[in-house]
Amino acid sequence: MINPTPIAPPVSSFGEQKWNAARSRIRAFDGGHNGLNAISSLAPRPATHPEGPLSALTVAVKDNIDVVGLPTTTGSLALEGAEPVRNADVVDALRDAGALLVAKTTQLELSGWVTFAAPAGYSALGGRPLNPHNPRLSTGGSSSGAAVAVAAGYVDVAIGTDTGGSILNPAGLNGVFGLRPTVGRVSVRGVVPISPRQDTPGPMSLSSRHLAATMSAIVHERADEFHSRLDDRRMESLTVGIPMLAGVSGEDLAHWRERLAHLRAAGAALVPLLEDLPWRGHGDLTVPTYDFRENIDPYLAGVRAPTGVDDFDSLVAHYLADPTARMPYGADNLLRSAKVDLERDRSHRDDVWQLERSGTRRTLERIHERFSVDVVLFPGGGAAYFSSKSGYPALTIPGAVGADGLMHFTTALATQPDAEQMLLDLAYGLEKNLGAPASAPLPEV
Repeated sequence: MINPTPIAPPVSSFGEQKWNAARSRIRAFDGGHNGLNAISSLAPRPATHPEGPLSALTVAVKDNIDVVGLPTTTGSLALEGAEPVRNADVVDALRDAGALLVAKTTQLELSGWVTFAAPAGYSALGGRPLNPHNPRLSTGGSSSGAAVAVAAGYVDVAIGTDTGGSILNPAGLNGVFGLRPTVGRVSVRGVVPISPRQDTPGPMSLSSRHLAATMSAIVHERADEFHSRLDDRRMESLTVGIPMLAGVSGEDLAHWRERLAHLRAAGAALVPLLEDLPWRGHGDLTVPTYDFRENIDPYLAGVRAPTGVDDFDSLVAHYLADPTARMPYGADNLLRSAKVDLERDRSHRDDVWQLERSGTRRTLERIHERFSVDVVLFPGGGAAYFSSKSGYPALTIPGAVGADGLMHFTTALATQPDAEQMLLDLAYGLEKNLGAPASAPLPEV
């Protein structure tokens, strides 16, 4: 049923308590030799606690999102101490809605555009975050620190960014909800770019209501109050497409079957899709390789980096000047972009993008029209490829650590754009039926 209740009481004393609790928890669990290492910098205490739909909610943002007064490093020594001159639009939106910005979070260096060969979440500047459920488990990336900060109970919500799974995967691997919005629905101004045609900020949380309230605050269309329209009975009219999936076995298969049973018990209709949709990997890298080369210069020109890095060429030169310290796992993605000729390669990039965008959208439109499917379910982060190439929204549905000791989860991909309300209703309905995701087993502070 519809739940229009306020998301949090706009009480200054409560906001003060939440702020202090967040900082205490970060001090207790994040630093030191065995710390979770999710936090890259701490925000100053706000002078006031403004009222709004996010009043007294504590928030952290990934370290590729500009916050005036805090460095934006993306985990790179090349940008150590880099100072943005204005807030990212998403940061202003959060503060206008009453959120308490507590910290910025560690991430995979340059959001993966140094190399994918580094350990999950690793950066030369920030090191590697640890999964709070078990330090031997992967955190995923690139928004690894953001997911850890939520799972560890540092903050109510964290904002990550996603180019090809960088919200969906770390959210699932750390056991939290994550929403990758429709591309273009949340502003990327003030976010270090990889590929603006695929990039989007998005929220992570242990609470579907907090996830929805945050979306209400950060979308361009501020009239979209997702949290006031949450409806757990939406599940009863939802049609979920189940693709043929080669290679799913063991505990992955056990969790997959359990999730299908949950959806069926909640009233969703499950429709088999007689095709094996692509669900592993990033796909072709032609587009992000070109787009990073094209878009990083305008961003770097607007920040002040003590290292002197102010364009793509000086960024590459910084890495090559000390490869042992600055690129210990190589820099294949960065060096691939260095080979791009913006004039020569533009038409090829455009051709590849047209094939990827039109191909994924045609597939989803066919599934929607033929089977009346609202969402397609995938094991793990399998929705990432279709979501990043089509631009349609996707949701991480957190799971649990299985008998094999690994974290298992699913992702749901909308078959149409601007379907965030439907995905949030799906999260809300599952939370109502199964309970909220379990936070990491850390002691109280």
